[in-house]
Amino acid sequence: MKVQKTREAIIDSSINLFNKRLASNVSTVQIASELGISPGNLYYYFNNKEEIIRCILKERMIPDLEELFNTESDIMSTAQLLILIGKISSHFEKYSFYYNEKYVLEFNDENLSEMAGKNYDDKLALLMMKMINNYQCQGMLIDISEADKLLAVEALWATVCMAAIYFSGQSRGGRDPLIAETWKQRFILILERLLKDEYRTQLRTQAHNAGITVNDYYKYMSNMYNG
Repeated sequence: MKVQKTREAIIDSSINLFNKRLASNVSTVQIASELGISPGNLYYYFNNKEEIIRCILKERMIPDLEELFNTESDIMSTAQLLILIGKISSHFEKYSFYYNEKYVLEFNDENLSEMAGKNYDDKLALLMMKMINNYQCQGMLIDISEADKLLAVEALWATVCMAAIYFSGQSRGGRDPLIAETWKQRFILILERLLKDEYRTQLRTQAHNAGITVNDYYKYMSNMYNG
């Protein structure tokens, strides 16, 4: 029991430090110091920092994602879509370090890259497709070709991937609340283009009531390119 508790404490402490400083700026010695244990004690549980990150992905992030990805059958309305967006936000917030350095971490660790590809990228794209198919089955979508549907899935997938940047890209200099909300606004705008008028209005109203105002997206983009 003590062995398992220490191991879990190492993982918890690592996530906390990684989120504060980014994984590339944290060493196993610093993780051990944070916990008040010797580096040798930490190495009893993990060979190196890379193994800790793989375990975070496998034991924490993937189960979290599995729960998220298993909700696709529940995304049958625009209101349920907003709940999904909230869950995605919470996930990125919890593991912001990983998504902030996702490509670097995976480039430096082939095992991590393979694990992430199978459990994140592919399943996220599948979730987006199932969501659009659900809407189509209910007659909520405009007439759309399979090719355009795939383009929409790719756009939604890319937007969700960008969410991590909005959440953690400002980690060194303080987070901009407007940036943190931008991906949600873009997500809503992409979906609006696929929905029939009545559902488009419904989605925008519900999004506005949830604090997601798409007009802010246009303001942000205008300021970014003009300022």
